[in-house]
Amino acid sequence: MKSPFIKYATLLLVCITLGFGSCNNASDRQSAAEKGVAPQPFQDQFSTMLTEYFALKDALVKTSVGEASQKAGAFRAALEKTDEATLEEGNREEWTRRKEEMDQAATIIQQSADVEEQRTAFQTISNRMAESVQTYGTGMQQPVYQQYCPMAFNDTGALWLAQEKKIANPYFGDRMLRCGEVQREF
Repeated sequence: MKSPFIKYATLLLVCITLGFGSCNNASDRQSAAEKGVAPQPFQDQFSTMLTEYFALKDALVKTSVGEASQKAGAFRAALEKTDEATLEEGNREEWTRRKEEMDQAATIIQQSADVEEQRTAFQTISNRMAESVQTYGTGMQQPVYQQYCPMAFNDTGALWLAQEKKIANPYFGDRMLRCGEVQREF
């Protein structure tokens, strides 16, 4: 006959094992999200939007207010065409929130004649895009780089996404074109 201590210890060991097993499953799901698993139709739409994002970034690198305004309009059009219905419910809600924030920021860029105001709004878009790439993937064949400038916005720092490793800073343009570093590759 087993003592109550042995029964309790066995039960505790089983619970701990099951608990760690659950953690591993959650970790696997997190890893899948980090790898950017999204349905192909959404990834196709997302890659189109990402291409428009790169064009907007390039306009800010050139410090071209008019071109940034135009590219923000193209970005908004691509953003509007993303169909979140193909995403799982939790991802759908998160995408809807990000989409609204990016649309508001792109509207500011589109309507502004001040490049610094455009760059501030671009920071919001870049943050939401980086989060989205981590969640859904890029949908692109070539790598996408997350880059970071520690000096942007009075040394608070800001990130952006790029198609190339070579730094072309959208927050400073030709004033500090190469200020920044590659933080991550997707």
